[in-house]
Amino acid sequence: MQSPTQAYDDHAQSWAKVMEGINLASTHLELPAMEALLPDLQGRSVLCLGCGTGNECAEMLRRGARKVMGADMSPRLIHRARMLHPQIPFVLMDIAKLGLAAESFDLVYCSKAMHYVQDWTQTLQALHRALRPEGKMLLSTHHPGLWGGQINRTPDSLTKLFGYRYSDGFSNLEIFGDYFDNSMRTDMWRGGIPVHYYHKKLSSMFNEISAAGFRIIEIIEPQPIPAAKLLNENFYSLFTKIPLFLILVLEKSTH
Repeated sequence: MQSPTQAYDDHAQSWAKVMEGINLASTHLELPAMEALLPDLQGRSVLCLGCGTGNECAEMLRRGARKVMGADMSPRLIHRARMLHPQIPFVLMDIAKLGLAAESFDLVYCSKAMHYVQDWTQTLQALHRALRPEGKMLLSTHHPGLWGGQINRTPDSLTKLFGYRYSDGFSNLEIFGDYFDNSMRTDMWRGGIPVHYYHKKLSSMFNEISAAGFRIIEIIEPQPIPAAKLLNENFYSLFTKIPLFLILVLEKSTH
């Protein structure tokens, strides 16, 4: 089986089209929620981890950041980012094995990347070290309440099931999904792109965050912005009832 890194790089061109186009899950749900949580960036230094084609890095500069660096695990996406944003330094970096200078950033912005990391502790420890005192990390990841479910795809439909069904006395029990299994999952996303990611239960997330020296200061379960309803009413209806992503604001603990 391919690693998440290899799968991403093999389909970098398709991923670039998704990232640079209108993708409702990003443009009308996750991204507005992430941007609403950004602190004042005037004069600050920012690391965009899992930067893809670099659009988020450019946004940090527009918001007044003094220094922005983008990092991604895909050589092809990094190449695309350098072409699109030549004024920004981009580095090829395995998110699970970071080599960053101590106390070099005020903010780590990590959008939809941590679910490609099996064990968060080592990565978060490296980021904790790279942040200045009272530095923050803003991350979004899969919401385990949805992504722990059973996924059934056909060429024409997608079903995600999370729960159970049984007759009286627990007879004929059917279980859909496995929330407690922290394991690699495989799926096929937009445009037939094969993806491998890690499901992680909440307790594992929070314990690994704490072990790395961070404290959680805010938890957000974003819903679509109202404009999404004008573009796709079914998307809006679905994700105003079922969470797609989880957003965490972390602060570097110095104690």
